[in-house]
Amino acid sequence: MSSDSAAYARFEDGWEQDGVGKDGLPTYRPRLYIVLSKPPHLSVRREAEEEDIEMFPEPYKRYQKLRAGRDLENIEGYPIVLWPALSQAECEQLLAQGILTVEQLAKMAGRSNAKMPGGILELAGRAKRLLDLQKAGGKYEGVIDELTRQRDALNAELIELRQQLASANSVINNLQGRIAGYGTPEGRAA
Repeated sequence: MSSDSAAYARFEDGWEQDGVGKDGLPTYRPRLYIVLSKPPHLSVRREAEEEDIEMFPEPYKRYQKLRAGRDLENIEGYPIVLWPALSQAECEQLLAQGILTVEQLAKMAGRSNAKMPGGILELAGRAKRLLDLQKAGGKYEGVIDELTRQRDALNAELIELRQQLASANSVINNLQGRIAGYGTPEGRAA
């Protein structure tokens, strides 16, 4: 198949059965697949080879961007793939543009960029509102944390004061008992 044909290529992750584990369940290993489509009815899915990557470099770059967006260990911020407000198509569109986090998307809010589709700019506005709400919520969270610390300190102090009061009451009761016993003839003899 030559690169100038009318076939569309898409790379995707897949799994191939690799045997049976000790527990009797099948084990799998990851594989890279290519889907070659020629509308309206022809579509072939097979394991990708090096030649496919060389023949279809742009779809492979898109696949790498999508995969990078799913690698949560290397992303700092709120990953786009975890934002529930996005559909899968919107998520893939953002990842293909190199936008991996909600913070990156929010930076685009309010811009009129001819390179970016209008849908992405609309999502950028939603991302900015989300981050603004989180900042406001974070402010209240800090106040709540401070009040919780104060309450815990006061609670510990209250427990200590109750113990001191119980000790003082014990001493007072002991002394009252001695004084009350002193007024009796048995108490004076002692």
